[in-house]
Amino acid sequence: MGARSVFLGSDLSGADWAEAVDAALRASETSPFVLQRYHKPRRIETAYFDFMRGELVSMPGRVRLCPYYFLDGAGDQARPVLGGVLATICPADKKIIHGMRDAILAPCRIRS
Repeated sequence: MGARSVFLGSDLSGADWAEAVDAALRASETSPFVLQRYHKPRRIETAYFDFMRGELVSMPGRVRLCPYYFLDGAGDQARPVLGGVLATICPADKKIIHGMRDAILAPCRIRS
């Protein structure tokens, strides 16, 4: 199925995907879910500072961008507003991108 309530439609049968969506809809009043299009992670070359070694270390990785939306307004007037984006970069050999010990977590912004 998925890791920590993450369901990838491409990994599920049509019936299992339909059940995952239906379960999310049933739980929406108390535990909202996010439905988003999946984009295959892009491979990049990045670097991080290794505090134990005291040096910058390069790392081939795959990146996932996670937008964070917040509701602005009340009741029927509430609208989603993009609050920020978190880039998670995992080593290229890892299958699932998440905030693992070896990952780089970096807040992002749009240059004006």
